[in-house]
Amino acid sequence: MSDSDSFTDDRCTDCPGVMVVSEPVPVLGPFIGVVGSVLCGLAGALLLLAPFAFDYRQGARSTPRSSIVDLVTGGGVLLLAVLTAALFGGALRKRLRVPEPVTAYAEEPEPQPERVEEPPVVEQPRSEPEPQPVAPAASAPLGGDPGNALRDLLTPLVAALAADLRSRESNNVESEGRQP
Repeated sequence: MSDSDSFTDDRCTDCPGVMVVSEPVPVLGPFIGVVGSVLCGLAGALLLLAPFAFDYRQGARSTPRSSIVDLVTGGGVLLLAVLTAALFGGALRKRLRVPEPVTAYAEEPEPQPERVEEPPVVEQPRSEPEPQPVAPAASAPLGGDPGNALRDLLTPLVAALAADLRSRESNNVESEGRQP
């Protein structure tokens, strides 16, 4: 069976002669998660076995505190590694599972919802108030240039700014003239 035989069912219906190649399933994330969880599990197992393998007691009657810390930490890391490995493994299995084909049964048509007739709505005539004429504003020119109104508004401001700049320049010239 060649590569072209595996894609015979995946042909584009709108464009004949073109094969449709499905995208690969993204499994890298869950795979890295499973590998990381297994490595953490090995680290937890090492922490559990270290007090016994390296003889932390060295003839002491009671278990030293470092052994207890290693046992508790190793147990916690191992428990967390098993939990994450199970979760990442489930995600990997879900992504690798072949989707079930969707089968449509033609025997049973979809039930149509019953149509309910609504009674006709009778609208009563409303008396609308007559619109009142609005008096034109005195300051707005009728059909005039709107830019002219802006010019009239800004002219005093520009004049005040120019006067302020002239007074500052004259103050600077006077203060420079007084210094030797």
